[in-house]
Amino acid sequence: RALEWLEGELEKSGSDAEEIIISEHRTLSGGNVTTGNIIRGLRLINDIDWTVWFEGVSRIDSLLRERTDFAALDFFSRDQYRTAIEEMARRSDRSEFRVAEKAIELAGHAAVADTTGTGPTAHTDVGFFLVGPRRLELEKAIGYRPTVSVTIKRVFRKIGWLGIVLPVFALT
Repeated sequence: RALEWLEGELEKSGSDAEEIIISEHRTLSGGNVTTGNIIRGLRLINDIDWTVWFEGVSRIDSLLRERTDFAALDFFSRDQYRTAIEEMARRSDRSEFRVAEKAIELAGHAAVADTTGTGPTAHTDVGFFLVGPRRLELEKAIGYRPTVSVTIKRVFRKIGWLGIVLPVFALT
C-alpha cells in the first residue's frame, strides 16, 4: 500500500523509482570519489618531511647557511637557533630576518676582533650570540625586552645557590 502511494507521488512529479535510485547512486559514487581523494591527499601530506621542506623555504635558514656554518649543525641545534631568533624578534621591534642579520654582523665583528689577538676565536660563531654566553650583547643591540619570567630566571641564575636558599628561607 505504501509502495503504491510512493509510486503514484513519483509519477505525479514526473519521475519514477528507477530514476531516483540511479540519481542516488551517482550522488553516493561522487561522495566516495571525493572521500578517496581526501584520504590520498592526507597520506601525501603525511609522507612529506616537513622539516626538510621548511628549511628549504625559510629565509632565515638560507641566510644562516650562506653566511655561517649553520648547515654543519644537527637539526636540534639549528632548531634552537631558529627558536632563539623567533623569540628575540617577537620581543623586539625587528623582524626575524633582521635579528639573524644582526647576530651574523656581531659574530663577524667578533671574528675581526679575534684576528687582532684580543680574544679567542671560538666566540665568533653566531651561536654564541643566539643561544650562548654573548646573547645579552645581541639582545641589547636589537632592543630586546625580556618577559618578567625570563628576567626572574636570569636573576636566579646570576645569584646562584642563593636563588634556591633565599626563597626557601623566606617561605620557612
